[in-house]
Amino acid sequence: MRDIGIRIQRYRLRRYQAPETIGEKARLAIAIALAGWAIWALFLSDHSAVRLIGLEHKKTATETKLASVERAVAWSEDELKAAGDPLVAERILRKMHNFARPGELLYIIQPDGSVRTAPALQAPPPLDSTR
Repeated sequence: MRDIGIRIQRYRLRRYQAPETIGEKARLAIAIALAGWAIWALFLSDHSAVRLIGLEHKKTATETKLASVERAVAWSEDELKAAGDPLVAERILRKMHNFARPGELLYIIQPDGSVRTAPALQAPPPLDSTR
């Protein structure tokens, strides 16, 4: 009997409670939807955090490579500007562009470690200093 009395008392008091604005199922559905959206936004979308971090790493690697290439180009341009001497121009062509003198054999070492030989490219004739 005591159990029934407690139930009746709860029922009477429940009439005076504030009505629930959102049901428990609706709260669960909203929480699942927000969690799904967060997972999609962080990992699966085109602008996801994972992809943006990867692109940032690729950007810094590319900028580093660009800076080294720009230094090499600046060095080559300085060498060519200073190269009034045909021997300097020949040294640059041999070093940077794999030119060789007639009768020489070129060994080209690939990045993977393999070695190939190439016939010597004919260097252009030296510039005449009389002009």
